[in-house]
Amino acid sequence: MLALMLCTTACKRNQDTTPYISMAINETQCANPWSSEVVGRDNYEYRLTQWLKDKRGIRIKTIAYVKTGDEGMYASCSSPSNYQIRISVRESDVTKAEELGFVKQ
Repeated sequence: MLALMLCTTACKRNQDTTPYISMAINETQCANPWSSEVVGRDNYEYRLTQWLKDKRGIRIKTIAYVKTGDEGMYASCSSPSNYQIRISVRESDVTKAEELGFVKQ
């Protein structure tokens, strides 16, 4: 009985009750700052995660790369790529993420 009470108390302390907010940004053809500002690994998710952490101290809980339309040919590097990057951030980091171009979903 005592062991059950201790486990219940310890488990409650380890639960993450921080509110997370879903946010998104439209990817560009080749003008995404995380692609050029983070070096060392050729992993897209790693670069985005490090860029958010290094740039503004934002830690993300989840990340998804979602196709939003048909791919086409665009003349500009800053044209949309037809993919959207969706992340979940702590409620306290929403303003910082918005300053980088993310919007609440």
